[in-house]
Amino acid sequence: MLTPKDLEIISHLRQNSRKSLVDISNDTKVPTSTVFDKLKCFNDGVIKKYTAIVDFPLIGYNIRVFMMLKSSDEERLKCFLFSHGNVNSVFQINNGYAFFIDCIFRDSKEFFYFRQELDKLIVSKQVFNIIDEIKREDFLVERGVNNERS
Repeated sequence: MLTPKDLEIISHLRQNSRKSLVDISNDTKVPTSTVFDKLKCFNDGVIKKYTAIVDFPLIGYNIRVFMMLKSSDEERLKCFLFSHGNVNSVFQINNGYAFFIDCIFRDSKEFFYFRQELDKLIVSKQVFNIIDEIKREDFLVERGVNNERS
């Protein structure tokens, strides 16, 4: 189980994963060597990946779509989703669908060709076009302020 200080360190990483150990140490009042040791432990399971959150429209990817998919051959569909470059995330879900996916495309033509390939592998789908991103990747960002329960 993680301690409140562990969660505070994780909160600082969620805010900025490039933050220096010294800055995290100063902000949390945890010795730098302890922060280093904690990060080493976190990297063995708690932290899955360090990444950048990209503003896709700024780099020319203007269509973002979430889809729920149902298939008669889930393994084949899973292989397709894992290998396709436009698929950002894949989640296994319930309630009659197998997967929830997040896809990003430059334009509607690229999305159209993806759907043509996808339709060969699925029984049904629901498509949700993302109009605007309101909040993203914010859980545990401000541990002491928003997420801590008494």
